[in-house]
Amino acid sequence: MKKIQLDHGGIAGTDIGGGGTLFGCLLIALLLCVVQISGSKMLIAACLAAFLAFHFWSCFQNDAMSVLLFFLPWSPLLRMDRSSISFFTIALLVTCLYYWQRDGFRLALYQILEATRQREKTLRQQMESSVSDLVHQLNTPITNIALYGDFLLNEDSLEL
Repeated sequence: MKKIQLDHGGIAGTDIGGGGTLFGCLLIALLLCVVQISGSKMLIAACLAAFLAFHFWSCFQNDAMSVLLFFLPWSPLLRMDRSSISFFTIALLVTCLYYWQRDGFRLALYQILEATRQREKTLRQQMESSVSDLVHQLNTPITNIALYGDFLLNEDSLEL
């Protein structure tokens, strides 16, 4: 099973991580179908709690992304009723918080965006400075030519 290490530390690939992860996903999916058909709120709650516990375990096994990808099509069933929040959303938030905590609470995306903003600001200042220098360099000879032209015109009027 080929796995690819991502920047955030999760594992993604075409296969679900280990055999335990695949077995757990299939077992929870089967239980989810059975309890949703039964309609028992207590069984649904127990199954959803098992899903969250399994997902917490998968975070520590670095298979959290694989579990989330497996359960993505199942997300409409991962709720107590139609009006409640999906446990898939909770698991997704838990995954984000887990990796954020594990990486020392660094916000890499924020840091990248902030560095990009700073670089854009620096480039804008450099461009404004360059344009200002160019305008100055063009105005200086034009001003000198205009003054020399005025001098020549005034010199001609002085000779008369």
